[in-house]
Amino acid sequence: QVVLMGALFVVGGSLQVRVWPWRTEQANYADLVMTSLLQVVLLGAAPLLEIDQANSTEILGWLLCAAVLGPFLAGLAAIGYSIWRHFQPSNVFGMFLCHHKGGAGSLCRLMKLLISRHSNCNVFLDSDQLEDLDLIFDTIRAKTKSVVVVLSPELLKRMWCAGEIVTAFKNKVITVPVICDGFIQLTSETLEAIPEVWTAQQKQILANYGITMEDVKQAYVWLRDELKPLTLHRFGPAQQREDVVVEIVQRAKVSMKVFRANQSSAGGKVKARILITGSVTDAEALATLEVFQILVQNHLRVECAMVRSPQELMAHKPYAYYFVVLFSRGMLRDPRFAQILLSTGAGKEEEEADERHLEIVTVSADTGFEFPSAEFYKELEVQGLGEGLGPEIGPSLAKAYRALLNVLALPLSPLGSEGLLEKQVSEISRRFRRYRDPASAIAMDNNEDMKHGGEGVDMQLLEAELAKEVQEGSRLPPTTPVLQREESDTASAHAVSIAEF
Repeated sequence: QVVLMGALFVVGGSLQVRVWPWRTEQANYADLVMTSLLQVVLLGAAPLLEIDQANSTEILGWLLCAAVLGPFLAGLAAIGYSIWRHFQPSNVFGMFLCHHKGGAGSLCRLMKLLISRHSNCNVFLDSDQLEDLDLIFDTIRAKTKSVVVVLSPELLKRMWCAGEIVTAFKNKVITVPVICDGFIQLTSETLEAIPEVWTAQQKQILANYGITMEDVKQAYVWLRDELKPLTLHRFGPAQQREDVVVEIVQRAKVSMKVFRANQSSAGGKVKARILITGSVTDAEALATLEVFQILVQNHLRVECAMVRSPQELMAHKPYAYYFVVLFSRGMLRDPRFAQILLSTGAGKEEEEADERHLEIVTVSADTGFEFPSAEFYKELEVQGLGEGLGPEIGPSLAKAYRALLNVLALPLSPLGSEGLLEKQVSEISRRFRRYRDPASAIAMDNNEDMKHGGEGVDMQLLEAELAKEVQEGSRLPPTTPVLQREESDTASAHAVSIAEF
């Protein structure tokens, strides 16, 4: 019993150091100290026990035998595993995300974050693997177990995406097609016209890799007719997207985590302290909001919520302290964003005494965002934005926009690498001064909650309302803003090859 209890303490302490389960460092250190003290007490009390000498001698012999033979057997197992891996090399990447960066770059970043919750496999995303882009087809052929084709409206017209699909088709790589909003399946006529989309130089680049236009047509027919696609609704509830990601992981036949942490708040009550919004009618901007929410929540260990309607804002507002706005092109002409901003009370000179004041934090998440001119404000004050925001709301909205844009915005690169994003999120999180000391912040939050009362926001009801609006079509915006997004790529050394990626 003493040996088993000691082993339990050692395993528990090791897991505690590995997962660091508590929100604050003080709690984690306290847990580790208590576990260590229990081990010391156990060691000190063990000699005081009355034990059977013959029985204890037998047990001690087995323990010493295990201690001597264990390393030897472990060494033999390591040698055998190395020999097996030499003749059966494993795939470097469990999944490869084939996507059009302009239409699904942020979505694939979100998918990679969600995949990491459910699997430990390596995921190839071009933004994180810039040094391997010139060998991208070799990566799919020899180093990838499965390819996830994210079917956004423009994907099949991209030369490099076509080459990736053909490579997966020729080498019989497991392929999982995922249909996004706005994608239209190719007909026989449009399939025949696909080669006309590319220039002679682009066709020659594919030919250099052994890919002909006939290969492209065959691969597209295979993708359309022989593979069962999954459907991902980009404007639906977050839980639906996570469910689709879980199904992707299962169909990709990569290993699943034994202990999976579903960090989605759907189905429970939450008290979000940081509210995040932006251009919620643009699919890519919406994915960027969700990526930012996950990264900030992981960095600060503070509950965050993405706000997509004034109703959601008002539901979360009694518990929140910060209101984060991610700037993107077209945001200031988005009536839904304008309604959300007005619901915060931004621009008001005097706020109601019982209304919580939200500190505004701004983030520049799109280099295409343009700050408004004096003419824009004048037009806004006279005409409003429409859709319930007429001339009578114009002056208040213009004042709210001025208050918003007076806050210095820090940069965020949603199409950048994982390391760059984490660094930028770390810098932005310094704006949340209340949470620099997690322990005192938790105490202050709890005290404020006791004053205001309430058990939190029922996310299940909010998600049900969102799903209902999606079914009614009220959240499905035109796809034009997504299709008109300009592509950007940081690998200037491969400008000719990467420009169409």
